[in-house]
Amino acid sequence: MLPVIICFLITLGATVVNILMFFACERRLKAAQKLHEADKRARILSVQQRQRICKEICRYKNDKDISIEDLEWYCEICPLNTCQ
Repeated sequence: MLPVIICFLITLGATVVNILMFFACERRLKAAQKLHEADKRARILSVQQRQRICKEICRYKNDKDISIEDLEWYCEICPLNTCQ
């Protein structure tokens, strides 16, 4: 009986971890999509409008779900020094 309970608890723990990982990945994906949309808009707009969008992109600089590599990729038109 004890091995069955142990197996059940291990399976339950693994299921909980998988669910938590799913939500973490989904949150990161949504953040990256927002960043991508802002970058797309900035590429087709005037310089003044682009600067406004770059400020929006820079807001994601402190988002723990987006890595600095993501920012460098999306900020080709918005050098990271504009975020300071």
